[in-house]
Amino acid sequence: RDSSSIVSGFKFLHQANPDEARICYRLFQVYRAMGKYDTSHDYLEKAVQLEPQNSFYLTILARDLFWKQGQKERAFEIIQEVTSQARYHHSSVCFKTGMLVDQPQYGYLPAIKEIQRALEEEPYSDWYLYWGYQLFFDLDLIPLATKNIGLYEVKFPENPIYTYGSLIKLYI
Repeated sequence: RDSSSIVSGFKFLHQANPDEARICYRLFQVYRAMGKYDTSHDYLEKAVQLEPQNSFYLTILARDLFWKQGQKERAFEIIQEVTSQARYHHSSVCFKTGMLVDQPQYGYLPAIKEIQRALEEEPYSDWYLYWGYQLFFDLDLIPLATKNIGLYEVKFPENPIYTYGSLIKLYI
């Protein structure tokens, strides 16, 4: 409710440690929560400048550019670069699928393929499983979502993620 003490605390830390990317990222989060998107974006850009190889910061930058700043081409270039690297944050694939769906020249099929590729590499990722179900739900393909859940349960029976099975069924 009163964010002034949070902002002043992080600004104090930022003044004492101007080259600390994590503080810039936290300031991004605070200002974003306050609805001050331009100010928050500046801090996010600074965090990326300080740690240009941080796939998480790059992913969040792409997300911010795409949905808050309206710079969809730049955002998609960044997320493509991040997901082409050997190591990236799992949210990168999830946001990339959202970007694919949100652009008429791509759509759902490339997004579903992206999730399938990610699941081949990391079959126990609840992020990828959940995001894949979301794509099917968006398309109102409940039978396909149900079949997909069953296929993953058969393919990876020891996966602890299936403790969420009842939650998925409730969702359907």
